[in-house]
Amino acid sequence: MWENINRITNFYNHYWPLFFNGQIGCEKALLLIIINENGGDDLYTHQNNSIRLVFTLDEINDENFGEWNYENEDFERWFPRWAGALAHEMFHEYQFKVNPDASERGIYLYNLLQETPSHIRILPRPPRNLHGFDGDGHNDIFYSVLSEKSHLLNISDENMLRESAYDIRRGR
Repeated sequence: MWENINRITNFYNHYWPLFFNGQIGCEKALLLIIINENGGDDLYTHQNNSIRLVFTLDEINDENFGEWNYENEDFERWFPRWAGALAHEMFHEYQFKVNPDASERGIYLYNLLQETPSHIRILPRPPRNLHGFDGDGHNDIFYSVLSEKSHLLNISDENMLRESAYDIRRGR
């Protein structure tokens, strides 16, 4: 369990400076790793500057939890679930702290998820909201941040969308 928790914290500590390179006045969020029998929703909360990742005991103890190789260039085919969840919340952290403008690519991805019929979408359309994610902040700025930062993780923005939506496909 502790090895997997260390993987999560090491990922955050490694990528946070890359995400926030040169942003004045930004401080790391408090990273909360919660383990309970029912799992739960992952969340970034701007009001108290925290990221909450929730795992079941079986998930956090799973021997196939997933290593993170910082030199791997093949995440187009495999990406640990926890890394997709944490990256998703880091996108929100950047979105709310920096408040960037929406990019053309972010607007494109946002509109793609609204306008593509469910049988040919790049993501499944769950009955949550139009974009497949619960909660506020899944707007064109979120998708702009996702598009801008995914390359830091050696993954395309469209594949990052698939990976950060992993919990939705599992029904979590």
